[in-house]
Amino acid sequence: MKYVITESQEQLLYFLRRIHTEELLDHLYDIIYEGFDYTDPCDYMSYKKGFGDYVDEIIRGSIETFLLSYLDTNKYEKEKLEQLRFLVSDLIRQKFLRMIESYFIETECEDDN
Repeated sequence: MKYVITESQEQLLYFLRRIHTEELLDHLYDIIYEGFDYTDPCDYMSYKKGFGDYVDEIIRGSIETFLLSYLDTNKYEKEKLEQLRFLVSDLIRQKFLRMIESYFIETECEDDN
């Protein structure tokens, strides 16, 4: 039996095989760390947003940047992209949640009062 794999499927399979490699995890770490420059924890504290909102914002931005680094997302069905986003979100929570939590907790903010 022969299988025909499209270019986008091949790219996706390659990505899924490599997602847990040190190279991709290092790249994901860099993306998350860079996200700290764009998402200020003090904004979340001053607007009474909860901790989860900050974490979700960092993860959401990191997922998109990470996927766009490796895949042409225009080639994938919406359902496949959602599965990939869930996979990367889960990976971030497993590997980097403590780093995100620590950054949020250790950031000192000035009181507006």
